[in-house]
Amino acid sequence: MTPLDQSRQSQVAIKEKTFFVALVDSDATQRNLLRSRLDSLGCASLALASIEDLFANLRAGKKFECIVMAISNEEFKRQLKSILIDSDIPLLLVALPEYLGALSHLKEEMASYGNMDVVLPFSTDRELEWRLEMLVHRKQAANPAVEDFVWDEYRFEIDRRQVWLEEENVCLKPMEFHLALELFRNMNSLVTRERLAFLWRGRPRSPGSRALDVCISNVRRKLKLVPERGLILRSIYGRGYEMNSMRKEAQLMEAQA
Repeated sequence: MTPLDQSRQSQVAIKEKTFFVALVDSDATQRNLLRSRLDSLGCASLALASIEDLFANLRAGKKFECIVMAISNEEFKRQLKSILIDSDIPLLLVALPEYLGALSHLKEEMASYGNMDVVLPFSTDRELEWRLEMLVHRKQAANPAVEDFVWDEYRFEIDRRQVWLEEENVCLKPMEFHLALELFRNMNSLVTRERLAFLWRGRPRSPGSRALDVCISNVRRKLKLVPERGLILRSIYGRGYEMNSMRKEAQLMEAQA
């Protein structure tokens, strides 16, 4: 095989493993340079100037296989925690050597929350590509493909973390998705507050926090869990929540009649 053939074969291989990447960098010049490097590796990237822009896109339903984020100031610890806790998307940090010590401790501290790695700005394209591949592959290995969950007009795409109500794609935040799926999987059964809180994967909450109740309220509204659709989401005081199918109850009453 000639060197030209080898080059073409390598380019085809890269194209076959294209990733959709969110690129976050507050420095426009560096952001454009890094985006060009990602493009050369076959990655489809969305360039963003801030963490706020990233979360706005996630709330709007954008799906990314990896987040590439450039570390540029001392605020990165707080920002990284918010990403790792609120999203299960692999995170690749582009950081100068002076940040590596702090990042090493942070990786240990946040190991239970997400999949994170670090690369230097002046690393080779091959190393950048390799670290992206490893992050995505680790997530795939930890989350093998599973079948969709369907209940009447509702369909949960587990792998893509999307919900469809008939033909409408309903945009849920990661935590809302997990809570909704848990309720649907336990239809007509009590799901305790302890069980639902556990889905936060240990995320600390103050005793008086109403975060769970707010999340449940959002799920009820977004998924239209109303009697008109044959569903009632009940709060069982001091215990948890119960999703009831009025259609199932009607069928039981008809069978007993």
